[in-house]
Amino acid sequence: MDRQGMTDRLLRPIHGRYDAEERLVTVFNENWVGGYHTRRKGLVHNIRDSADYAASVLILEKEEWYQEALQILERVCSLQDTDPESKTYGLWSYYLEEDLKTMLAPDYNWADFISKNLIGALILKEDLIPQPLQKKMKAAVRAAAACSIKRNVAPDYTNMSVMSSMTLISAGELLEDRKIFEEGRKRLRKLCRYTALSGTFSEYNSSAYVLVAMHEIDRMRLFFKDEECREMAEFLNRTAWNMLAEHYNLSLMQLAPPQARAYRNLENGSLAFAIWQGTDGKYGSASGKEEISLEAVCFPPHCPEDIQEKFGRKERWLSEFYYRKNSLRTGDEDTVIIRELDSPDRLAWSFLTERFCLGAFRICDCWAQRRNCMVVWDRKDPKYFRLRALDGQYDFCSAMVYADQYRNRILGQLGLVTDRGSFHYILDQRKDGAYQTSFLGYRFELGDDSNTVSVKRTGNTFLYEGGGLCIRLTIDRWVWDGREGEIRLDRDGRSVLLVGYEGEERLVDTAAFGETWGIFRLEVWDPETEKTPDEGVLITKKEDGMLVSRLCSDGEKGQSGSGRIALTAASPLRPAPYAAAVERAAAAWEETHRKEALIQKLMEQIKGMKNEGAVREVCPISIISMDSWEWPQGVALFALYQYYMASGDQDTLSWLCGWFDARIQEGLPPQNINTTCPMLTLACIYEETGLERYRSILEKWLHGAMKELPRTEEGGLQHVVSGNRNEGQLWDDTLYMTVLFIAKMGRILHDDTCIQESVRQFLVHIKYLTDRKTGLFFHGWTFDGNHNFAEALWGRGNSWYTAGLVDYLDILPEGMEGVKEFLLSTLDRQARALAACQDESGLWHTLLDDPSSYLETSASCAFAYGLLKAVRLGYLDASFADIAQKAVRGVLEKIDETGMVHGVSYGTPVFERKEDYKKIEICPMPYGQSMALMMLVEAGRETAGK
Repeated sequence: MDRQGMTDRLLRPIHGRYDAEERLVTVFNENWVGGYHTRRKGLVHNIRDSADYAASVLILEKEEWYQEALQILERVCSLQDTDPESKTYGLWSYYLEEDLKTMLAPDYNWADFISKNLIGALILKEDLIPQPLQKKMKAAVRAAAACSIKRNVAPDYTNMSVMSSMTLISAGELLEDRKIFEEGRKRLRKLCRYTALSGTFSEYNSSAYVLVAMHEIDRMRLFFKDEECREMAEFLNRTAWNMLAEHYNLSLMQLAPPQARAYRNLENGSLAFAIWQGTDGKYGSASGKEEISLEAVCFPPHCPEDIQEKFGRKERWLSEFYYRKNSLRTGDEDTVIIRELDSPDRLAWSFLTERFCLGAFRICDCWAQRRNCMVVWDRKDPKYFRLRALDGQYDFCSAMVYADQYRNRILGQLGLVTDRGSFHYILDQRKDGAYQTSFLGYRFELGDDSNTVSVKRTGNTFLYEGGGLCIRLTIDRWVWDGREGEIRLDRDGRSVLLVGYEGEERLVDTAAFGETWGIFRLEVWDPETEKTPDEGVLITKKEDGMLVSRLCSDGEKGQSGSGRIALTAASPLRPAPYAAAVERAAAAWEETHRKEALIQKLMEQIKGMKNEGAVREVCPISIISMDSWEWPQGVALFALYQYYMASGDQDTLSWLCGWFDARIQEGLPPQNINTTCPMLTLACIYEETGLERYRSILEKWLHGAMKELPRTEEGGLQHVVSGNRNEGQLWDDTLYMTVLFIAKMGRILHDDTCIQESVRQFLVHIKYLTDRKTGLFFHGWTFDGNHNFAEALWGRGNSWYTAGLVDYLDILPEGMEGVKEFLLSTLDRQARALAACQDESGLWHTLLDDPSSYLETSASCAFAYGLLKAVRLGYLDASFADIAQKAVRGVLEKIDETGMVHGVSYGTPVFERKEDYKKIEICPMPYGQSMALMMLVEAGRETAGK
């Protein structure tokens, strides 16, 4: 449709509702709309719609209706409150039939919403407006500017901060009033500084208000004369378009949840049309069926070229702060979206695929305009599934949701606050936690074209199937005022109700309630391309008035992109004031996820590790650079694989496969004990993926380990390494570097010979390396003279045993209980000795029994990992978890802000003198990073104890 046709399509129906007698446009409200400011129904004369129409007639040059437009503009000016002593000076009411005094509450937005039409007409079509009317319109603009300045809206209220900045700057330039202009520029500067803190808008991802913001920004780009203001407008334009491009799902033609403000659950085409306009038809739609506003035609948006390509992406995972705690806002400003000046950071997540979108806020109330914990899918027949809370039949503001999301899975908790009101969190007069009601509760709502969606209930798990998607909702607990609440399907047979109060209408005082909370899980997947995700293991604890839940995968590895090691939700156990509830919930969540952020940094450091020349390497193959093949790289690879197994992160698995493919193509080094270490991870990858290209290499290296590597007396694996055969020597390192690989291949190939060989190696090494006095292990043994060299109880050598044994026990098959019990007895004795020699810092010395030797981080990490896992699996008493957690705290002190682990010793041979252990150089090493990663991954799991 061409612009003229579109103009006619939009303006003609409004023209048909023009009341020449009143000089205003009429609207028929069958039901009251919004309800915050007015609930008037029936035929009314809408002042804002009249101003929009009149300005559009002039701007779009609909000449036959010019006179009509001028009459409306004059009438609109006459309806403004022009009393300088009035509280509502400069403001308009909604309807001719209801003045400002009789409205439920004046809407101060109307000063800008209506004056912007007067400003646009005066700037763009001044020649069409008679001088007397121009004078009246300018007077109205000046009064509206005074109202806007007095109101002083804060930058968190995005659309009104953008709009009022536009009206004030434009009015200042139009009226040649420096004071008004400076007020507008000051507001715009603050808005830009505030927005730059998070890179997006606080009125986050709003289907309604991103368009409002865009149209106001386009007015700025068209109206502004001041160069600085024009530059700020361009910054806001990029911000708005980037937010839309990130969240708009072109495959579904829907905006991905969550939304801070929305008036509909599914898109009506207005965003598709804006995208079509802004990208010159590259993306979006202009089929003629879209809902299009007059502003979209008057002020068409423009998307920057470099942002346009983002619309074409098929899948993306977004984790975004839409508010960062700051001191920019002041107490004299009208805060709206995020009212608390000291609010903690606000966080949102969205997962977009070709089949569905899923999104959630970390902390959010259940006001009617929120779209939270929501799924949208099915382009042909769009559907949604979302969480609401209800007071009677209307959305309930004082209900809260505290969530965590990774890709296709959400963990959430529910609760109440005592001071958020019921209908509107600002405008409600009563905010004491008491409500006159016949129903309070939550509703998981299936909506729109959902007749083809089936629901199957098993206990309190609800499985939805239809439209090419599966949604699994599990209500783990629902507690209302200290008692188990009712969970049932609603009358539609598909939506799920969590009933709090239901009965005769009466006053329900939630401020006096005892424990009131719920826990739910939501998983979404495409049954054609994805496995059913595991249900996970839910762990909850109550502490200091808070409920904290963690959802971990129930196998060794997450399925179907189940995500991070654990999802965490935290909320107050009882109804609490809103600000306190938000503050405490955010603090609990951030403490947990601070460690996850650190894990990501550790992994990046591992992947990019290189020898920059600060350390002189003595090994023929680099044991620092990650593009080499040696034992430190092998330890690093295994740590990354452990992370993958805990998280299901496919990017990590892809990186590992890429690393192996590159090294194999380069050519592998000769086999020895240490160069066998990377093969453990390759075996794990083969077991996981079934990639046949790895099998022959694994079998070749297994044959080498079983048949070709030299043996000592009694058949022990001689610790031959690159550049040194170490004739007749046993080192405790060997168990980790080679024996774990032999055992793993035995399980994969169902070859008991390999399993029995691994048992023999453990027994031989324990026989010759155990210090019978302490239960710790000597670094090495030689059959040449039958001694343990310096009898050094070397920290990292001991840690290879601690960390390696708990992983070895995972590999041993059923029916070897005797062997397991024996090995566990050695672990128990070693753990007791470690507890006795742990330093106050939580770390251990490089010589465990010598406090004069330096504290060494990599060994401390491995000890913590082994002890934590042993406690979790019930191998050790739960008291050892305290020792391990103390080590974790000590290690965290050794990790800098970039994720680099310090206090790690370089590769260490067996020495004849203990003093030589103290001289090993300290530098960052792959195994230091790796053991810290394994420690933190394990620390994120729950412990069981014996």
